[in-house]
Amino acid sequence: HAGATEADELSMEADVEADRVRVRLFDPGTGFEEHTPAPPSNGGAGGYGLVLLDRLSDRWGVQREDTFSVWFEVQRDRLPFGDDRSPRARTA
Repeated sequence: HAGATEADELSMEADVEADRVRVRLFDPGTGFEEHTPAPPSNGGAGGYGLVLLDRLSDRWGVQREDTFSVWFEVQRDRLPFGDDRSPRARTA
């Protein structure tokens, strides 16, 4: 996770609703302003987290309360497996 050390604590919470899954990721960092992410220009091994999040989720954003978090949502009807209500449902 960007900027985290081995001593830092990261946490996650997930809410499964009838129509979507919402996940929040927390870290001790100062955060960043919400923006449209671009892949790193140097082709390095890191820096793709927000790019993937932006491309794979239906919605995402940042939240500042007691701590900084990034959240994202995926509509359940888009899930490729594991949800028998999905039109694309199949066994894993």
